[in-house]
Amino acid sequence: MNPKSIKNIGAVDLRYADEKAIANIKSISNAGVVLYSEKQRGLIGTISMSNVGMMEEIDEDYKIEMGNVEINRIYLESQDQPLKVLVVGVVRIHDDVTKELFNEKVGGIYNVGIVECPTVLMGVVKAKVIKNIGMFQEFNPEKETVKGTKNVTQEWLQSLEDDTSIDVMGTIKMINDFDIELFDKKIKSLKVMGLAIFREKYQEVFEKKSAGNVMGDTRIIPDNCELIAGNTVFDAIELKRRTADKVYSAGTIIFEHDVDAESLTKGIERILGAKAIYAPKHLLDALIPITETNIKVMTYDGKLIINNGERTITETELKFSENTYHILNKGEMIIDDGIPAELLNEKITAIDNYGEILVGKELYGLIQMKLKINKGSVEDNTAVKELEEDTDVIANMGYLKL
Repeated sequence: MNPKSIKNIGAVDLRYADEKAIANIKSISNAGVVLYSEKQRGLIGTISMSNVGMMEEIDEDYKIEMGNVEINRIYLESQDQPLKVLVVGVVRIHDDVTKELFNEKVGGIYNVGIVECPTVLMGVVKAKVIKNIGMFQEFNPEKETVKGTKNVTQEWLQSLEDDTSIDVMGTIKMINDFDIELFDKKIKSLKVMGLAIFREKYQEVFEKKSAGNVMGDTRIIPDNCELIAGNTVFDAIELKRRTADKVYSAGTIIFEHDVDAESLTKGIERILGAKAIYAPKHLLDALIPITETNIKVMTYDGKLIINNGERTITETELKFSENTYHILNKGEMIIDDGIPAELLNEKITAIDNYGEILVGKELYGLIQMKLKINKGSVEDNTAVKELEEDTDVIANMGYLKL
């Protein structure tokens, strides 16, 4: 039987594995949590481990819960024994749970994620959390809690009771037209844990209602700007359809190689708010005067390759491509071992890496030289390949029990 290589697993549970099974595990990598019990304590030292979020010895009577766990009064009252649980995800404790009931029915919690509970229970809940590598979020049952993204609209405001207190866990957008007086009447207070995006005309009422209770980022969009949500690509045809105006981007703007300076300035008067701009070198002189000074402008030669998922660059692709490549990697990119160094050097002009690049040792140094930005990782996958050839790989699972 080949030894096992375990990778990309949310939780690896070794508590019930015997000595033979442990000895057959060669490596564990990219795991959120690795669990073992007292009986494996002296055995797991033989396992090669990398990029493990938490490694913990816990008793076998602890349940493992992946995802969302709801704890309410009925759930706790139904427990014959005190609840012992490790949560990888979100555990929400309802407001019908009393301090006395929680104290009696909960034996211990390991938190690898988020614990949400009413403000009045925060003290007793924290006392039961044995280890926390996530976060606590308290809520007031008398407030309306919004998760994810909330777009403030006239219809939503009309549906609220007067003087409603709102807690936002995510993003609140005040972009659409609505009656400011209605907002003032319906919203008593506003607390944001995440991102607040609003037009300049709503700034005064937002700051009045939030009173500084914003734990995250705030972006103010000038009223005379067009909002561009997310990442945007402009080509020559798209710009010809536009009349010059100001744009506010919440993401990255990319200009294709067919855009010239004249179509750029005719289509866009001013660029604000963008995280970054990627443009061919011939647009740089036209871009600088119309771009907000704090926006990073990146130029590229040839073709801009954007990878947000998984992609392999091969010798065949480079050999028959008429273009050189500037690579923007935000996912996993594999550089094929068969590419001649001369061809790679000729065809790839630069790499901006925000993800993971896997490359063999023969090309590793050359790829490092091509990096203009490296906020991710570049790994020599030679050892990984050799390991996988000699092992059975278990990968890409939420929970694995051995």
